[in-house]
Amino acid sequence: MEKWQHEAVVNFTVSPVFYIRVSGDNYHYRLPGEQNNDYTFVDAAVTYKLDKLKTDLEFSVTNLANIGNYGFAALSANSITESSSRIRPRMATVKFYFRF
Repeated sequence: MEKWQHEAVVNFTVSPVFYIRVSGDNYHYRLPGEQNNDYTFVDAAVTYKLDKLKTDLEFSVTNLANIGNYGFAALSANSITESSSRIRPRMATVKFYFRF
């Protein structure tokens, strides 16, 4: 069984009050005699700081690739277990962070 996981995060500071973050994960596994299984997840977020109000406003989108099912495999001494799960589709959120 082959199993690989890659992660990457890129942060951009556009200005002292505006930030962008993009992150991605790639999961790959292959069981003997079966096809390759690849899953790539991408998330993005934009943050704007409102210093006068001591507040950060963040808009984020998760699962940009809109992956609906995620499969994974586990290997132990005597067995290989393959599982599949439904995951939340693409989702956008707005968050407010207050500083005191």
